[in-house]
Amino acid sequence: MSTCTFAPLTWIASLAMLFVSVFLVPEPSLAYIPSTRTILNRMARTSGRGIFQIEQDVQFRTEGDPIVLRERWLVENGDSMHLTVSSVKGSMENWSHEVRYKDGKRWIAEPTGQWKAAAVSLEFIEPYLHFRSGKGVLESLIRQRVLPTNLTSMQKRAKSVNGVNFQYETFVRLARTGGVITYAFGPPAAPNGPKVPPGFWVDQDAFQFRRLRLPSAAEVEASNHFYASSGLRIPRDRTISWDANSVSIRVISVKSVSSNPQVKAQLANVGKASPSKLPDHPQVREFYQRFR
Repeated sequence: MSTCTFAPLTWIASLAMLFVSVFLVPEPSLAYIPSTRTILNRMARTSGRGIFQIEQDVQFRTEGDPIVLRERWLVENGDSMHLTVSSVKGSMENWSHEVRYKDGKRWIAEPTGQWKAAAVSLEFIEPYLHFRSGKGVLESLIRQRVLPTNLTSMQKRAKSVNGVNFQYETFVRLARTGGVITYAFGPPAAPNGPKVPPGFWVDQDAFQFRRLRLPSAAEVEASNHFYASSGLRIPRDRTISWDANSVSIRVISVKSVSSNPQVKAQLANVGKASPSKLPDHPQVREFYQRFR
């Protein structure tokens, strides 16, 4: 008797849930998405305030034992940084390398100890963690061909979700990466396509950088974000992959150094550099030429 009484109720409940899932819950592709500028401005707020000193280990997976280098970054913003590379504790070698970045230029320390000026590489990946304005991120994504060059003049399209009209941009959508729902910029990759398009992924809830695919198909994936200091939220781990190469970056420490006058002088000064000496390995050379 009990079976006859509750079976219809179970059937009705299942039908109700099906109705809600089909007619009331929009598909991810139809969900509301903020404007590109709103998303990138929110992302820029996670880059903190002031000057930071960040130490991280960079591990190169080679055919033999992995090569590990220690990087120390002084970061004022996405356009003003100073990188010092050294050996990790216990290393048998004494590696050293310096690069200064300012307003679209980089000064690289040569083996002679002299600085060599050049334009910043288009594949320089570090600024995406430190742009202090959405405008900086937007301009960089246009250069990477993730966003259209005529973004400012493009008209939004309209669509209706459950009777509510929304305006939307065709180059941003919701997508999952690393198990997280993100705002994905750029066209989706075609199944079995000959080449994947460039793209950029931002965490939907926390507005944090999650993934970048460059026009060369090199990719950066970020995970394990944490609150560091003075508003800075940064990924503990990143992986950079290109061709058959893979490099892992793990943040060791972060601290605010805005009140240190020596740091400000170090960012502003372009004096004599320490002679550059890096491991003579093709993966290391390519990494520091392209991504640094």
